[in-house]
Amino acid sequence: MRLRKVVDGNVRNSRKRIPKPPTVAVPTAAGGGFQIKRYHRKNYFESEIAASLRMLEAERKDFMWFRVPDTNMASMIDNRIILVKAPSDFVVVFGGRPYLIECKSQSRNLASYSLKYIRDHQLEYLLKVEECGGRGWFLLNDRSTNPITAHALHPQVVDEWRRSMQSVKWKAIKEVGVELPRFHVDGKARWDLHRLFCMIKVV
Repeated sequence: MRLRKVVDGNVRNSRKRIPKPPTVAVPTAAGGGFQIKRYHRKNYFESEIAASLRMLEAERKDFMWFRVPDTNMASMIDNRIILVKAPSDFVVVFGGRPYLIECKSQSRNLASYSLKYIRDHQLEYLLKVEECGGRGWFLLNDRSTNPITAHALHPQVVDEWRRSMQSVKWKAIKEVGVELPRFHVDGKARWDLHRLFCMIKVV
């Protein structure tokens, strides 16, 4: 039932209006213009990784994955929801072995990646899963380059960097990390993740 109140002699609906998300201009597929869409703080890299994991799940019977909900996802439903800190963006089980995958993306044209975006609890969880016989991966995505690149890093490497520096050159990331090839399916970007799980790609 709607509640009503009197303001300046007028009866008004007291239901609180939820502000609409801001809008953003998104280039059309044909590249000939822009389309105005509601912006929900979508992480395009995470969406691409999720779709890529879905492809692997369809390819192999001994592979499963799920996306760990976080506050950013919950805020799309209600911005008052705050969830506990998630260990990683994705949890994967393949061949009886658990994997934690944390995605990081940078769209600004910078020579370095700031390590402050890698949170303490994320690093702790990825290091812990390795101690328990699993595997942890940080996926660092540079969207300012053409072509767009992504490299996977072991948590031990990230831990060593964070102990001695505040940021790391993208050149160093690309030298040390495992490069993930990018491809397209029906015009949508996907990533070849077979290397993360020591898989033989099924052709």
